[in-house]
Amino acid sequence: MVEKIKATDGAVFRQLRHNHQLTLAQVADDHNSIAFISKFEQGKSNISFSRLTHLLYRINISVEEFVFIRDLQSGVVPTSNDPNFVYNTLTHRAFVEVLDYQDRFSTQEPTPADYAYFLKKEQEWQARYAQDHNRQTRFELISIQLFRLTMIDRVKQLNQPSPFKSVADAMAQLQALAKPVVSYLYSVEIWNYFELYWFRHLMVALPTATIQN
Repeated sequence: MVEKIKATDGAVFRQLRHNHQLTLAQVADDHNSIAFISKFEQGKSNISFSRLTHLLYRINISVEEFVFIRDLQSGVVPTSNDPNFVYNTLTHRAFVEVLDYQDRFSTQEPTPADYAYFLKKEQEWQARYAQDHNRQTRFELISIQLFRLTMIDRVKQLNQPSPFKSVADAMAQLQALAKPVVSYLYSVEIWNYFELYWFRHLMVALPTATIQN
């Protein structure tokens, strides 16, 4: 079993080097000195991607394996066997948990407590986006807002008014909320994992023309 450590790149590299019974002197070469590797392992020096890949080659570890082990140590990858979990470094475990929570409502009715859950998550992601201004965080926030909006009519009291005037109005509001995602998808000529991921997750709120294109 791999010992649990603070999952910095340097600390994980040091652990893997030790597991492979390699000394600093054995790993060092003209590209990376003993002193540099030691500083990297202690978190005292940053490292370029090319130098890191070379170091990993020196200890017979692939880049993919290294990143997976690092994310496993930090909790991004669940330790239990989850058949629904697909590993990708762009996938945030915290957001996957929100998606898992949302999935249950395809077979059961939500409660006011469930609505409160999404309201709380929306506030959490608003704070995150205020900090990092990252496109992925923004799209995650939009998803959570969509989940919450589509739940309102299912949890409100009968005497409470609906925020939607009609089904058409509901779709218009959802599509307006998802507009930043649509604009982004139209701006990217060649889609990669990121674009396909968000197209799949937000398809329900995308205009028909976008889906057909």
